[in-house]
Amino acid sequence: MKRLAVVVLVLAAVLGWWFSHESRRDGRAERTTPGQRSTEQGTQADSDSRSAADRAPSEPEEPGTARRVPVGRPRAALPVTLRAVDRGGFDIPTVDLKSMNHRLGIRRQRVRTPYVISPGLPWLSISAPGFAETTIAIDHAAGGEHVAVLSRAGRLRVRLDGRAAAYVMIDGPHGLRRGEAKNGRCHFDALTPGRYTVEAEGAGSVSVDVLPDTTAQATLRFVSAAPAETIAVRGALRIPASWGEVKPKIRWKRRLAAMTYTNGGMAAVNGPEFSIEKARAGRIRFILRPFGMIIERAVDAATPSLLFDIPEPMNVAVEVVYATTGKPATLQSLTWRRGDYAAVVHNGRFRAAAGTVTIHARGQDVYATQTVTLSPGSHTARMPVHRFSLLDIRLRDGDRELPLLERHPVHLDGPGHTYGSAGTALRVTAPGTYKVLLDPHPVFRPIPEQTVELREGKTTRLVIDVRRHGAGR
Repeated sequence: MKRLAVVVLVLAAVLGWWFSHESRRDGRAERTTPGQRSTEQGTQADSDSRSAADRAPSEPEEPGTARRVPVGRPRAALPVTLRAVDRGGFDIPTVDLKSMNHRLGIRRQRVRTPYVISPGLPWLSISAPGFAETTIAIDHAAGGEHVAVLSRAGRLRVRLDGRAAAYVMIDGPHGLRRGEAKNGRCHFDALTPGRYTVEAEGAGSVSVDVLPDTTAQATLRFVSAAPAETIAVRGALRIPASWGEVKPKIRWKRRLAAMTYTNGGMAAVNGPEFSIEKARAGRIRFILRPFGMIIERAVDAATPSLLFDIPEPMNVAVEVVYATTGKPATLQSLTWRRGDYAAVVHNGRFRAAAGTVTIHARGQDVYATQTVTLSPGSHTARMPVHRFSLLDIRLRDGDRELPLLERHPVHLDGPGHTYGSAGTALRVTAPGTYKVLLDPHPVFRPIPEQTVELREGKTTRLVIDVRRHGAGR
């Protein structure tokens, strides 16, 4: 009996040790099961980095835990920091930003620089008190520092002679802007320096130079004249049979001045005939779809019925390919234009009245235009394109490198041309050897002509040593 008791005690001890060992091993396995979450940050990161494909099919999952599905992650946007400087390269600590968001619309905010830009904004308009507004493109794929160079702003005061109220248009380096004059006055602030054309209906136009930190003056003189009479306009389209079944649409606008048209509306079209019941006498622009034509005529009460002859159609197939590989290029838009008329190319084909058109191909890494003059019939327009070459021009002033001014004119002599910017670099449409000439700089002495070799899809930095006006030799 004693022997049996000893054997039982030894066996119990062995079994106890074995169960204890297995329990500890199971505990360790439970704590490292990939399907479970850890409360420690490091373990959580390691667990999250594993894909579901790493799990064994029989591996248990914690109840209520969502299954991790392996998906391809989009390339994350890199941080972009905005810095603003004046034309001398000195930092501007506070700027006003204007951005466009497809959900929130236009957003304005005042921030301190350097400022981290939110992902998803393709461009920003930047201004500051006393400085003109400028717009820069944001390259989130490249990330890094984006520098906006602001110019000192000018102001324009317009006085009306002979009228108290009118809409005033100005066109110049800042682009086209419209203002409403009241009590014979109209003000435009924060303008980019340069020459502007100022006009209003009934007053013609004048030109004026806007200088930094100054207020330019312009006067528009109105002539007393009776308002233009209201008339009815009648007309017809003579359409060749080769167009087949078409449903013309005619939009019309009345010309007010050199830069300004009213939105007249749509003409009533009945077969080949059209009519406008109420229009002011004067010059009317007719936009004819789907023919791709713009015709302008002066009309009054004595004008007879108009007759527009539509040319025979041309059917154009457009092929946009990478010049280096011959493969179809990836595009964001493909359009064709004739004057102010523009239309989208659908499925690589379009039809228009025979004549001259310009085809525009735009992608994230390409831009090209091709002007063709085609006779009636079917044609193929083949457009070889190159991926952008990027030219980043830096001015080295002692131990500082400054980006080129946002609006500083750069003249390139080579196989391509510039098309916008990516951060501080200029996009150039074709690789090759370029001569680079910069207009006179307001801070530095004249910069001699430079030569640079650009490679397709690559960024080339051109650093130019400069000296300030008045500095010693």
